[in-house]
Amino acid sequence: MFALRKCCLGILCILFCCFIFSVHPVEAGETVEISGYHWACPVEVNVPENPIPFRAEGEYHLVYEILLTNMASNSLVLEKIYVTDGGKVLVIYQDEDLESVLQNFSLPKNENIFEIPPGGRTVVFLWVSIAEEKNIPDYLSHRLSYRSPGNNEVMLLDAPLVAVHRKGPVHIASPVIGDNWLAAEGATNVQGFSHHRFGVIAMEGKTRVPQRYAIDWVRLGPDGKLFDGDPLVNENWYGYGEPIHSVADGVVINAVDGIPDNVPLSFPAEITLDNVAGNYVVVDIGEGAHALYAHLIPGSVLVEAGDQVSRGDVLGFLGNSGNSDGPHLHFQLNRATEIFPLAAEGLPFVHDSFTLTGKIPLTSPEVIQDLIDLSWGNEEDFATVELEYEMPLSYRIYTFTP
Repeated sequence: MFALRKCCLGILCILFCCFIFSVHPVEAGETVEISGYHWACPVEVNVPENPIPFRAEGEYHLVYEILLTNMASNSLVLEKIYVTDGGKVLVIYQDEDLESVLQNFSLPKNENIFEIPPGGRTVVFLWVSIAEEKNIPDYLSHRLSYRSPGNNEVMLLDAPLVAVHRKGPVHIASPVIGDNWLAAEGATNVQGFSHHRFGVIAMEGKTRVPQRYAIDWVRLGPDGKLFDGDPLVNENWYGYGEPIHSVADGVVINAVDGIPDNVPLSFPAEITLDNVAGNYVVVDIGEGAHALYAHLIPGSVLVEAGDQVSRGDVLGFLGNSGNSDGPHLHFQLNRATEIFPLAAEGLPFVHDSFTLTGKIPLTSPEVIQDLIDLSWGNEEDFATVELEYEMPLSYRIYTFTP
């Protein structure tokens, strides 16, 4: 769940520039009839975490999941999902668009992903974009369209009604400082671009998405590569040893040190809950949020539980410990919890001020073959953009100043 190599190689099958959100709103001027109320379809519907609006690249985004459990004695095939603000249709998911946002936990791989067997569960990963803040709805309504295999009769379910949080995201500083920071596996809604976004787990008897907004921060060199020299030496990676800063004032809840760095391009022999995050720090930053900084260099953690920290304080140094095969910082915000940080729901965040300096031009699967030959070159003639109170997006390149 913190694997850098997995995240880099997983993007080969999708063209980056076209599909960062995979949200297909209704075309301008198109009307869709949504009438009546349908409640009798035998599907249980749950929402792990209601969406919190955040701004990114000029729009506002609502990110959440719907858990569908088939309570019928026969299979059901999910065909279409309408997302509305109670009147206007905002997004329609169907065919390939619907397939791209589904995880079916009931079926063997390569079977019909739309079919939910009796007692089976499917998770739908939704991402709704709104152009203007004033148009963010208080609630999102959904109409789900099903049928039974071999039966053309359509069954409709008007659920769930999802309240939109009005508090907004947490405002924080960046945990990394300087230029050429790549937001690997960051916010996106395309499977293959982020193992974080689609990392569904069950802990304490509840389904959660703790890494919903997590980012693997890796630093690029002037040549667009991740390292200079032998890639099997951690010190040759550009980000290795960079100071990691507290994103806000707070109190250290937990700090773990002493887990060895890995040899790059390989994983530890065994991954457990005790070593998955490597050397890490968790800070309670208030507003009901905990900040997690993972994979630090052994011996570099500078704080311990109970310490008061201020925004900008150095907590440790970027390393390659835990479930990692290349030096990077895994950063995420979670709801405050007394349990393991990876068992709490992921929260969105925005940075006060930073600069977008590039996008990775993945124009074909052949662009990237292996990390050893990888060159994360920027788009040609990319014009930098100054950002304020926005969230970094996946596979963008950023500069952060103190």
